[in-house]
Amino acid sequence: MLLASRRARRGARLLTEAPLLTMQLPHSAAEVLACAWCLRPLGTLTRQLAHLAAPHPPASPWELPLDEADDVIAPAVPCAGGCAALFCASGCAEAAAAAGHRWLCVPPAAAHARQYERFRAHALAEYDGFFLFGAQAGTPQAPRFCLASPQLPARAPLLAQPLAPPLLCSLSARLAPPLAPPLASPRLSHLRASLPSPLPAPTSFAPHPAPRSPQIACHILHALLERKPEPSCPADCTSGGTPCAACVQRASAPFSAFCRGLWWEISCVGAEEESREALKSSAARALRLLLALLRAAGVAPAPLAWLRLDVWGELLGLARQNSLCVELANPTRHFVQTLREWQRCHGGGGGGGGVRALLAALPPVAECVVGTALYSRLARLNHSCAPNAHVRFDRSGGHEADVVATRDIEEGEEVTISYIDCNERARVRERREELADYGFVCDCRKCEVELGWERRLRPRRDALDAP
Repeated sequence: MLLASRRARRGARLLTEAPLLTMQLPHSAAEVLACAWCLRPLGTLTRQLAHLAAPHPPASPWELPLDEADDVIAPAVPCAGGCAALFCASGCAEAAAAAGHRWLCVPPAAAHARQYERFRAHALAEYDGFFLFGAQAGTPQAPRFCLASPQLPARAPLLAQPLAPPLLCSLSARLAPPLAPPLASPRLSHLRASLPSPLPAPTSFAPHPAPRSPQIACHILHALLERKPEPSCPADCTSGGTPCAACVQRASAPFSAFCRGLWWEISCVGAEEESREALKSSAARALRLLLALLRAAGVAPAPLAWLRLDVWGELLGLARQNSLCVELANPTRHFVQTLREWQRCHGGGGGGGGVRALLAALPPVAECVVGTALYSRLARLNHSCAPNAHVRFDRSGGHEADVVATRDIEEGEEVTISYIDCNERARVRERREELADYGFVCDCRKCEVELGWERRLRPRRDALDAP
């Protein structure tokens, strides 16, 4: 739960936050080359279109009718570790390294590539959530992973621990200037807007259910390996052996405020015991393969002692309940539309034949960059079917998110967003079905009013239906 510390007008930017972890999803990586840390599209338009057309290569050579300067989107900095991850700047590469990317950075020729492929094969066969945090292991068509993340907590009672009062009021402690132009409507569906220009602008925001825990585990592992033991730590911890409970707690601190539960329990609410046991068995095998991969990558057994099955299950549960899906603009979308117009004007002349072959190889629509991100404060925003704020990613063009007021918000009022896209057009029972995966029954004002009307109208409907 987050409250406004002072009055905010519609269109005001309440909070700007960079995520703890981010990652591009595999299906998106197959279509758009993006920074493995901030998700910004990178490289050149020529490289992006060649990547997009890779499944069905053009029948003839092609060249874009662009000057070299106009072809550039952003720099493409290769991963220093040798995997196929790309970054838009050295700062993004450094941020990824600081968050533990090195432990899942597996070049094709690495000695532990075999262990990585075993982990990858199990994940893709059983549940891709186990795999989506792994670094890419090779081919241009392979998913580009670096860092990943979890998903919105349901309502405040599900938080693992109560938020301290100062944090509850910190959302708009520094209200930023209003965005211009102000929002035209508070409808969440407007977040899935088409781009008004080739610039990376308005995007969408929606919860994403797949777990991302391997990257969280590597983030904590990296912090443990870089730790400086306290004088009070036991000798084994001080000498670089098994980390003590206090060191594990400090390394896990960035994730301590998120709600969590055992993944196989929260994923099988109301299901048979056999279903839970099957998920638990699958998670246990994924953990064994991940530990084997990390040991093959050079991690000693002692620093991995904390990563037990119950901890792994909680990380998977944290990921399922707290990950957010982020959609960012793809600069090739409008460029392809322009290119189609150019080709119609030029026909087969001036390189039009090669461009025609390229356009024939491209899909009808260039999709957005789709990724996941874990935000420590955004994840504390509760749901409402009549929210007073929503999230935008259009200012930075990357994964940095703005919480924007969709109506005037009074001092002390809770700031809410919608976890679903159908909150305006769907009835209360349909909305509750959409929210079932979050583990709570919505009791916001809108739901209570609609249920009240249903209770009043039910006797009349029953009377009309009577013979």
